[in-house]
Amino acid sequence: REAAFRMIPQGRARDELLMRISRVLMNLASSDDTDNNNEWAFYVAVDHMNSLSPELVPRVELSRLNYRVAEMNLARGATFGANASLLAALAYLADSGSKWKEYQFTLQLLNQVITSEFSMGNFEMAFSHVEDVLDNATSLDDKFTAYLYRMKTLAEGENRDYNIGIVEGLKTCERYGIKFTNPPKKSDLVKESLQLKAALRNRPLTVLCDLPPAKDSSTFLLL
Repeated sequence: REAAFRMIPQGRARDELLMRISRVLMNLASSDDTDNNNEWAFYVAVDHMNSLSPELVPRVELSRLNYRVAEMNLARGATFGANASLLAALAYLADSGSKWKEYQFTLQLLNQVITSEFSMGNFEMAFSHVEDVLDNATSLDDKFTAYLYRMKTLAEGENRDYNIGIVEGLKTCERYGIKFTNPPKKSDLVKESLQLKAALRNRPLTVLCDLPPAKDSSTFLLL
């Protein structure tokens, strides 16, 4: 099959054939045949489509496909492959001219890129994407992941300084309505302890396990 494919001269005809092959593979990957694991077909299809021109594969569609490949890699624990697919998805989205026009997808993708780059030790790149989200996201909830990793990236890298990370973390808490003194004084500890005892009303601390899940998104994220 590879020899037959290579007999076709490079150009539009070859690209169109590759596109048709990719669509067949996509259909195979999405089939309801549960007896066979056809994930490989999706990987191969997206790999083929990455080599095609924007006229045959819109860049936004290709970005979403690479994002899906990244999710599949993450589920398998293939962090390096996931990182490569996430960066490809981000590049295709930028090429499409739809970055931040596709707001929810852009935010979701960048949050994953930030997390991935940080886990790979690429702190400067993670910080760059953090700033992108903080400049363009429209709500505190949407900025939470970026604020979290801004704190973490400032504390990491060659000039590791956890004090800077602590200060940034305290600023983030204040943005979400929770203020701590820095450094905490003994009076602050006593005050918090008394407030906790009053809230518990002589019950053991374990009663907190019986509280219903937090529904307010900001509270949930801070917890």
